[in-house]
This record gives sequence, structure tokens and C-alpha cells, in this order.
Amino acid sequence: MKTTLPLYLLFILAAPLQAQWYQEDDETPGISFIGGIGKKVRFDNEDGTFYTDMRAFKAGIAKTTFQLHGHAQASRILLLTHQATKAQYHDGYKSLSMTNAEAHFLGSFSLGHVIFVGIQGGAYIAVPLVVTGETVRTNVPAFSKEYERPYFYQGFTAGGTGGLKLGGVIMALHANVHIPFLRIYKPQPENTDGTKVTPQLLNTEMFMFSITIKGRD
Repeated sequence: MKTTLPLYLLFILAAPLQAQWYQEDDETPGISFIGGIGKKVRFDNEDGTFYTDMRAFKAGIAKTTFQLHGHAQASRILLLTHQATKAQYHDGYKSLSMTNAEAHFLGSFSLGHVIFVGIQGGAYIAVPLVVTGETVRTNVPAFSKEYERPYFYQGFTAGGTGGLKLGGVIMALHANVHIPFLRIYKPQPENTDGTKVTPQLLNTEMFMFSITIKGRD
């Protein structure tokens, strides 16, 4: 009896929450507050042997809509992000730091009503606000802020999510990888030896936490 009583009480509390969530209409909007931190930052398309000073931060707000009784979500996110890393090579090192304004569209599908887990993916556009870097390597052009700062770039995000749905509040943990893809730069010059500047972006893996306040019809 001592063992079954707490389980019975938990069921009594959880059942109304589950029923409430499941029976709500689709397309009920919500506002999400998002923060994130990560320690895995890499140069895209560059096989560095060792990375130091890795850091990434994200903070923002989103408008979230719900379908399939809350199992499918679509979020339109505005984020301020910062990411930086330093790579050590046999012939020197290079570093890159970027602070961006970003717009994301993230879709997810999850199973569960009170406790849920799922997958998610989406795309984003980033506008760099501050870009700094340094390249100290043999036979490699030095970092050029003028030519290596993109006007904007587009990327993809993929990962998983899980959390709790308690009435009109959703608390979720997101594990994502952010992969830059298409970038628009100033036309790139060549050095006197014919070596072309090869600007790069940063690839991040990080955890984000969100709190969504679900609206009411």
C-alpha cells in the first residue's frame, strides 16, 4: 500500500494535465523564451587537430504554433548568438569569433503528453554583427576582416528535444547541431602569389533550453 499510494496520487495529478493537453485545438499559439550554451565549435570544412577557447551562447524569443494536439510544433525564432573557437595546426593557429543576429524556423515532432521526446530540424539565416579573427600559419593568408566577414549566411539545424508539458507551460531541452551552408561575401581577392582568401564559418553543437507559454483560445 505504501508503494502504490504515491503512484496512484501521481496518476490522479497527471491524468487531467494529459487530457487537457491532448484535447486542445490545433494551431494554438505560444511564446517561447530560449537560451543556450555550447562547448563544441569548429571551423566548417576544416580538419583542425585541436581546438581551444571554444564557446557558444544563444538567447532569443520565438512564436510557436502547435498541430496534432501538441505533437508537432513550428517555431519562428529570433536569436542573438555568439560563437568562437581557436584551432591549433602543425604550422600555426587560427581563430574566429562571430556575434550574429539570426532568424530560425524550427519544426519538431514529439511523442508524449506530459513527458515528451522527439526530433527537430530547420533552417536559419544569420547576419554577422561582429566578426574578429586571426590567422598565423605558414603559407596561409592572414585573417582579413574586410573580406572574411559575410554579409549574411544560411544554414541548417538538426537534433532532438525532450521535456515537460504542464498545462499551458512547456519546458524543453534541445540538443542541436548548427551547420552553415550558403554564405554571401564580398568578392574575394588573390594574394600576389595567387593564393585566394578562403573565408570560413563556424559549426556549433550545443544545448538550448526553452520555456513556452501556450496561449488560450
